[in-house]
Amino acid sequence: MSFNIPRAGRVVQYETPATGSTITIGGGSNVEVFINPSGTLLALTCNLPSSPADGDKVTVSSSQIVTTFTMGNGTIVGALTTLAVATFASYTYFATPAKWVRTG
Repeated sequence: MSFNIPRAGRVVQYETPATGSTITIGGGSNVEVFINPSGTLLALTCNLPSSPADGDKVTVSSSQIVTTFTMGNGTIVGALTTLAVATFASYTYFATPAKWVRTG
């Protein structure tokens, strides 16, 4: 199951993936992605927005352990490789040099 909840100035994207799934983060200037699987995931791929604008921000968090976490769709500085329970990371897109950079 996947759905988006528009909020003032941000979008909350709720995901309930199975192991081996790929989730794609929708566009927007401030997107919060909450990953809520039924248990530990061995592997999950998370694709960042494909056409970001300068200053776009994405925050990813999980309610469960993700053993192998792969981030895709562009150059990502400080990409996560695993997710622990109740952790998060925020990324901001910088048009020059066309990179997502971990900022939180």
